[in-house]
Amino acid sequence: SDTAESGIRTGRGGSAVQNRPETIPETIMVPLDMSELAARAIDTASMLAVALGSRLVVFSAVGAQERDALQRFAASEHMALDEAADAYLTRTVASVPAGVETEVHHRMSSHAADAILDFAQSEHISMIVMASHGQSGVRRWPLGSTSEKVLRSSPVPVLVVPVRE
Repeated sequence: SDTAESGIRTGRGGSAVQNRPETIPETIMVPLDMSELAARAIDTASMLAVALGSRLVVFSAVGAQERDALQRFAASEHMALDEAADAYLTRTVASVPAGVETEVHHRMSSHAADAILDFAQSEHISMIVMASHGQSGVRRWPLGSTSEKVLRSSPVPVLVVPVRE
């Protein structure tokens, strides 16, 4: 029978999810800012993806700060900037358990939160899992400005994972 009619999807590991309730996220997005701290959200998102049978989408909005780090990485690896972004994301998702369907995407953007929200909408993301290390703004605020903007503006649930150095 046709997969669209039967309601069965299969991931890389062959696990099938049948007749998924609307409240269970089909696609979980993990936005990264190329920091080691932000990448820690992948562990939480992976656990959710395994438990819920969700697809994982890892996304990086490469702004001015990230572009500098990415250019250094690209030069050290003798790669073009786009290749370096893909390589970084591919290395970062290496810890995702087998069987979790995983995609990586990046966009060059000067406004990370807007790029995250635009991507989430255009790709029909069901949930966002992101780390917050509170490096923007006044020290007493628990969230960084990107996490706060995504949390306040997202039309889908957002899980913010606090990380410490």
